[in-house]
Amino acid sequence: MISNHRITLKNSICLVLILIVLGWLAYLIFGFSSTSAKYGIFGDEGIFLTGAQRILRGELPHKDFYTLLPTASYYPLALFFRLFGDNYVVAQVFVFLNAVGIGGTMFWLGWRLLRWWSSVPAIIFLLFVFPAWPYVSHHWTFLLFALLSTCCCLQKSTGWHVTAGVFSGLSFLLFPQKALFTFFAHILIFLLFRPHGLRSAVFTICWYLAGLLPVMLIHS
Repeated sequence: MISNHRITLKNSICLVLILIVLGWLAYLIFGFSSTSAKYGIFGDEGIFLTGAQRILRGELPHKDFYTLLPTASYYPLALFFRLFGDNYVVAQVFVFLNAVGIGGTMFWLGWRLLRWWSSVPAIIFLLFVFPAWPYVSHHWTFLLFALLSTCCCLQKSTGWHVTAGVFSGLSFLLFPQKALFTFFAHILIFLLFRPHGLRSAVFTICWYLAGLLPVMLIHS
């Protein structure tokens, strides 16, 4: 049974990796096709690229330039530019890593219930959802942080719960409207899936907030 379980897991991981590569190739074909080039950079993507470049020059949102988007939404890309260079290829790698991270966390979250079938949501995302909108966007980064936070919530140790709060705080900075629903979902997870009773759940929530609140306060 153990051997079969390991074979199934190995096959599932290989399948996901193969489909990630295929999705990446489909993305390259779409992203650099004549249709895509005709319309140029997607509107929101241009806003994020420009905002990240201005932050690299030392400018601040709402002080040196106006934006309707959450101010923190520019900083992940700006940090990536700082580390690897300021060009469009680096921006596309940033988007691709977001997509791979989202697909990987979706697979991990579903593994306990669906086993190798948990690859199906990841496959659908990587082959159909992401290639349909392969642009720099705070939607992708928010979703990655929200899923990472959820992964940490399902762990048992205190350190993971604090880390879950940190990722949740980052998701709040990127997209507060959506993050509010994620926050309440995490609270329900702590309340409903704590085997040691309500008191244990309350302590877990406190550790979660200990990671979330400092991120919010530092940004403010």
